[in-house]
Amino acid sequence: MYDARDGYVVTSSLREWESLGDPRVLAKVARLKEQREAVRNKMPLLSYAPECDQAMSMRKVVREIT
Repeated sequence: MYDARDGYVVTSSLREWESLGDPRVLAKVARLKEQREAVRNKMPLLSYAPECDQAMSMRKVVREIT
């Protein structure tokens, strides 16, 4: 997970990961309010907000690796 607002170190790291090629970056999972809310409610994200962007990104990763 990364957040572009974290600055140069994070964004330059993402560029480096993407340039590796193999294994490739499968998804960019932003830090959104749904994840923080799920943690506060002590629930898995996919149960708390199954249609949020983070949940969709996690499903994409699972499809790629299975």
